[in-house]
Amino acid sequence: MLSTAEKIFSGISNLKSRYYKYLEKLCISNGIDISQLKNEGSKQNILEMFFGDYNVLVGLKYFSNLKILKLVNQEIVSLRPLNELCNTLEEFWLVEGILSDLTGIESCKKLKKLYLYENKIEDGKLIGNLINLEVLWIENIKELRINGNQCTDSNLLSIDIWPLNIKILDISYNKLNSSQSLLLASRCKELESIYINWNFENESLLKCSLELMEFLLYQFPSLTSINGEYINEHQKIIIKEYAEKTLYKTMSIVIQQNDILINGLNDIEKNFVNIKEKLCSYVLGLEKARVNASKREGRRNVVNRLYEQCLYNLQNLKKIKNMAIEYEYLSYIFRKYFICVNKLESIGKKNFCMLNELEEKILNDMLTHHFTLSKSHKIKILFSYKIGRNIELIEEKDMENIYCLGCPIKLGKSNLIWSLSLILQLIDKKELNKNENTENLEIFKNLGRIFGNEEIKKSQILIVPFMEYLKKKEEKYEKVLNENEFDDIDSEEIVHWNDLTLKILAILEIKVIDEYSIEMLKKYDIFEKEVISQIKKLSNIGIDISISKKITERDETVLSELTKEDKNKKEVSKIKKMSDTINQNIYWIGWNKEKYVNCQRIFTTRNYMNLLLNFGNRALFIDMIDFQSNVTILDLSFMKITKLDDLYKFKKLTYLDLSKNNLHTIKKLDDIETLKYLDISYNSISKIEDLPQSIIYFNGAGNNLTHIEFLEKLIYLEYVDISNNKLNSLKGLNNASNLMYLIASYNNISDKLELGIIENFQFMKFLDLVNNPVNLVEGYKKKIFMLNKNLDYLDREYIDKNYIKKNNNIQNGKILTIELIEKIEKNWTNCECLNLDNKNVQTVSLNLETIQKMKNLKKLILSKNKLATIGELLNLEKLIELNLNENLITSLVLVNTQAPTQYLNLPHLEILKLSKNMITSSTLGKLNLKYLKNLKEIDLSSNNIDKIDFSIFSSLPNLEKLCLQNNQIKTLIRRLLPKLTYLNLSSNKIKEIEQIQGPELVHLDISNNKIITCSSLKIISKMKKLSYLDCRGNPVTSRKVYIDFIKNQSKSLQILDTIEIGSLTTILGPIKSGKNCATIDDNKIKSKEIPQSTEHLIVKDKHEKIYNEDFFFWENSDFILIKPKWKDLKPLRKERRTNNDDYFYGLDDKINVNEDILSLRGTKIGSSNKII
Repeated sequence: MLSTAEKIFSGISNLKSRYYKYLEKLCISNGIDISQLKNEGSKQNILEMFFGDYNVLVGLKYFSNLKILKLVNQEIVSLRPLNELCNTLEEFWLVEGILSDLTGIESCKKLKKLYLYENKIEDGKLIGNLINLEVLWIENIKELRINGNQCTDSNLLSIDIWPLNIKILDISYNKLNSSQSLLLASRCKELESIYINWNFENESLLKCSLELMEFLLYQFPSLTSINGEYINEHQKIIIKEYAEKTLYKTMSIVIQQNDILINGLNDIEKNFVNIKEKLCSYVLGLEKARVNASKREGRRNVVNRLYEQCLYNLQNLKKIKNMAIEYEYLSYIFRKYFICVNKLESIGKKNFCMLNELEEKILNDMLTHHFTLSKSHKIKILFSYKIGRNIELIEEKDMENIYCLGCPIKLGKSNLIWSLSLILQLIDKKELNKNENTENLEIFKNLGRIFGNEEIKKSQILIVPFMEYLKKKEEKYEKVLNENEFDDIDSEEIVHWNDLTLKILAILEIKVIDEYSIEMLKKYDIFEKEVISQIKKLSNIGIDISISKKITERDETVLSELTKEDKNKKEVSKIKKMSDTINQNIYWIGWNKEKYVNCQRIFTTRNYMNLLLNFGNRALFIDMIDFQSNVTILDLSFMKITKLDDLYKFKKLTYLDLSKNNLHTIKKLDDIETLKYLDISYNSISKIEDLPQSIIYFNGAGNNLTHIEFLEKLIYLEYVDISNNKLNSLKGLNNASNLMYLIASYNNISDKLELGIIENFQFMKFLDLVNNPVNLVEGYKKKIFMLNKNLDYLDREYIDKNYIKKNNNIQNGKILTIELIEKIEKNWTNCECLNLDNKNVQTVSLNLETIQKMKNLKKLILSKNKLATIGELLNLEKLIELNLNENLITSLVLVNTQAPTQYLNLPHLEILKLSKNMITSSTLGKLNLKYLKNLKEIDLSSNNIDKIDFSIFSSLPNLEKLCLQNNQIKTLIRRLLPKLTYLNLSSNKIKEIEQIQGPELVHLDISNNKIITCSSLKIISKMKKLSYLDCRGNPVTSRKVYIDFIKNQSKSLQILDTIEIGSLTTILGPIKSGKNCATIDDNKIKSKEIPQSTEHLIVKDKHEKIYNEDFFFWENSDFILIKPKWKDLKPLRKERRTNNDDYFYGLDDKINVNEDILSLRGTKIGSSNKII
């Protein structure tokens, strides 16, 4: 005992005895002799500890080469000891614990994978310091900052389960390719603030834009600020409406792909019948001709060859038809996917462009050149799209770096064929997960590699991704390659994800040379042209064959003998159980075990669980029993299943996709009480029984359903697709009061009484009844509008609510008509002031005759509506004041008028208010202000203007007041404004004002800008009548000579920064108001704080934090001071100032401070004063 104790003491002499037990447990768990810890510890690369007994991170210094540390269910409260592993640790797990403070994690700069789920962490800011992070699993965090190089698509996608309670998300100066990586974050329903690119010196790859704001505000209902800019309720409503319109419009386009699919399938079926009929006649004719044909000049051989070819195609015609059908479904899935990803998920950042004829030929030539099976098979490109952020034209020289990618999940020993689910996961993740290091990825140019050593005797449809592999150029052989070696078509490459870029996705037909192409099944003309050509050639050698002859019973007997099959064998081969499919294709099917989350607000037409399936990492299962007991997401589409067995074993299933199989009935699904999502589309189902009540999403499109009474118990339904069936009635949806989306196109609904059920769906937004007989019934749309006034889309068309009002006596006032005006003002023809504020008006529908009756109207208030134009109201000749604040105005023009002099017929207009609209620098000219010669006052505040050319106002000789506050103005272009007395440019981004030429200016507000030097204010010396100047919130106010300079330059000034100039003396530092200072406008002073004398203190709205250059929303309310973010702090050139501990940070000694403004990461200064 004594000797053992001595060994332990010598091995861990620096360890406190009270922590010894923790270290001992860690060593025992990993098979380490604690007495040899000093020697053995450095040899450990991985440590694991489960279920308690290691509650303090003690003894880590002995594991000097540790790369992976996994701790599960430990009561660890501090991560500070991790700094002992900061040079080696790459993967850290601390899950199912009680950790609340992440201090210490920031030291582990080499961390690539971090797992912290099921703890009590609320603040995740320190994670932003882990610049090499690739995988992050977190939960229960309220504030998360992931910035810079570690903010990549793959990192965000690695967060399978986003924290539900997160309030603040900072992904500024990110490296995101698109918004797709934020889709799974839609479960963060409490998210209030998000930062995208608010740090101007560090550019973000994904920047804030109107499209991104639509995406964010739709997904995060609690969001109140983007990039620190407060978004008021009015703005949120408008943007969300745009987002919903975009979503529903895209959904309509996606649904139209169903029509294309059905039409394609119908064409294939019709062509199959015609081709079979003609081919039978042709085979019979050839069969007779080969007996009678002369052997001279090889004529009989020609006929025999054609006979064998046609008979072979007749025998395989059904297989060719099935291949054509398979292609139709595959192209349908990809089209839907491309539309959804491009228009919604990636907000246009991820593009899909069809190859043109030349590009397709270049690709086909490359494949044919390297194809080793070219003697027996032929390659045909059926479908090809370029994929990428910036798509360029493909040239022949590019083919040197283009390779086929084999599927890493193989069927058999050498099969590299891709399944549909795997290829969708590849497209979703390939452009995003650049850091994945998956082993054994094969690229090749010879498509024969896909089949390995297997002999292929039949034609096939293949999905093939083509990758760009630029490193191929760098790998040169030492010896000079001859031409044969260069074209070595059997060579292959083993690469990693980060070497590849996905360029093209194609569906290829690998066709037996003598076999008909599936193009013939799609286009009958191709078949007819080929057969007629052969018949003409036969006729030229004296052999006449007719294919128009009707087939007799005797002919049918002959044909059945020629095409006979073993029917018993055929029937047996058709049976395919679900359990067998899962066992045999476990790596090909899609599955996971993530918990169900109901995310209704997700900016895509795909389901949230489907996204988890594609983006998430697959769960691990011990065996099939574990799989059946715990799997929650299961995708069995395109598996040719005919029988559902063992369904009762899947007790936790929430998502089940059985689309495109060979099912005829659905029974006993009610055993799965957790099921939320069920897709059984495009089978041959005619009977459904026993569905679980829990289902929210049901897709039964493309079946043989004649009724839907089986949906009657499903009271939680929100989405139902029953299109392309044989339904006469919607009976069965009576209890689905939560239904939002109903797609029932291509059915047999004919009775208008069946539409009465729509009244039950008051939450419904999208209804599609296209191609039902009821569409042709008179009053069809009117009845639907009367039954449901909340619909946004009907039959794939956006519902113009103005149309509804016009045809239903206009009750809610969204269209401005005489009726609405009369309700508000009965004496409207004689009134001088008409107030239509906040009436939800969207369109003006008044003719010129009506306008002329408003002969006395002098003041018109249309603020807080949704107007983009005001139409004929621009002809109110007596109008003096027009208030259009808080609308969607971008231009003032008469839509139906072409003569420019008649654009604005408002000769007496003096006051024009356009605050909080959608006006930008580029649309200012469209306001046609030059036609408003009598204008005295213009309010353009709170728009998105970043540049002002004063020449726009120079044609207004009477202009006295101009309000431009709360914009994004950086640039001013000089032009004389001779009568201007009031100018407000506050809350912009102006650095100098020398471009302002207003000799009559009395009031000038330039507060809350970026004016730094006193010389920038020298122009005020030319404003001889200036009496009011407000410069608060500019760094210049911190200058010691600021007050003296202003006094010296402007002798007429009476008020400076809201304080009487006479009350001010020379003050070092910022201006402060004292008790004895005479002030004006006490209410305003109470509502505003006087900012500290530095550029780094930002005066903002109480709802705001930081301005963003690309964002244009704000609130013009009370101002307060806020504490700045450390990464925004920037020194001023050649300035000396004493810094406060709470607000300022010092500069690194290596920093050159001679620049004007620097973006620095500083070190916090202590209590001692330092000089910048």
